[in-house]
Amino acid sequence: PSEDKVIAVDPEGPSKDQKIERCKREADRRLRDTDWAILVDAQTRLKNSDDFVAYRDAVRKLRVTPVENPEWPELPKAEWN
Repeated sequence: PSEDKVIAVDPEGPSKDQKIERCKREADRRLRDTDWAILVDAQTRLKNSDDFVAYRDAVRKLRVTPVENPEWPELPKAEWN
C-alpha cells in the first residue's frame, strides 16, 4: 500500500542571506582549489600564471563583496612550460 507523505517545500527558495552565504562558500572553495597556482614553483612553471592571478582576483572580489547571483569567472586550464 502506498502512503501519502508530506514534503515540506519552501516556495520562496533561499533567502538573500542564504544566497550571499552560498556565494562566500563557493568563492572559498574556488580559491582553495587554485591555491596551488600561487605557489612560487607553480608560477615559474605555468605559462599562463597571469590567467590564474586574474581568476583568483575575480573570485576574491566575490568573496569580499558577495552577491546573490554571482557570475563566476571561467577557471583557466593550466599550461605548463
